[in-house]
Formats: sequence, C-alpha cells, structure tokens
Amino acid sequence: MEENLFRRMDKLKKKAETEFRDFLEKPKMLALPTMHKQLQGFKEPLSDIKVKNNEIVARIELPGINKKDVLLNVGKDFIEVKAQKKEESKEEGRGFLMQERSYSGFFRRLPLPMPANPSKMESQFRDGILEIRMPKAEVKRIGKK
Repeated sequence: MEENLFRRMDKLKKKAETEFRDFLEKPKMLALPTMHKQLQGFKEPLSDIKVKNNEIVARIELPGINKKDVLLNVGKDFIEVKAQKKEESKEEGRGFLMQERSYSGFFRRLPLPMPANPSKMESQFRDGILEIRMPKAEVKRIGKK
C-alpha cells in the first residue's frame, strides 16, 4: 500500500511539473468568457515580443490576411489582434450551381512584459506580418533627495 501511495505521488508531481512548464513556455491571456463562442474556430497567430532600448516591439504573423481585415486593440499592458478572412466562390454550368464559402481567422491577446505608452504606438503591416512598436511607459519616481 505504501508503494502505491508513492507511485501516485510521483505521477502527481510529474503532472504538476508538466503543467507548470507549459504555463511558463506558452503564456496566454484568455479572452473574456463572454467572447468564447465568438472566437470559436479562430487560430492563434505566431508572435514575438521584444524589448529594444526604450520600446516594445511585437511581430505577429497573419498569413493570407489583408490589412483591411485586421482589428488591433492596444492597451498599456496588452496587445489584442483579431483578423478574419472570408472567401466565396461560385461556379455555374449547364444544369449545376456550385457555391463554396470559407471563413478563417486569427485572435490573440498578448500580455506586454512591461507597461507601454499606447498613444504613441506605430504599426506596419507587410507581407502578412504585423509589426507594432510602442515606447515604454515612463515610470514616475516618488521620493526625496
């Protein structure tokens, strides 16, 4: 019985380590629970966030998406990107009609590593890659000298 208990504890420890490692390696901020159904079927785009000198630079891959189909929402501590692509095709022939529709999209809410100044944000979309640049927020120091 004691051996069985130690096996169960070992399995529990391994599961906890795996969950913790996944949490650290794949940071995510879930959308609001009310948006869950609206975002069903959306993929998470690949993204990178780097801090260079005094600015935060985010690069988000949105393959096959046009600039006009990208919705960007930026706050002092997050970036939220939603993009949707709709395609329709119609072929008519003698005695037949074929219509196809496809919808795909991307959604991602990324936490920023430090507060930023969203009012001075600059973005550029080229070749399916969205690049966002924001200066770090100024930290006000309170104290006496």
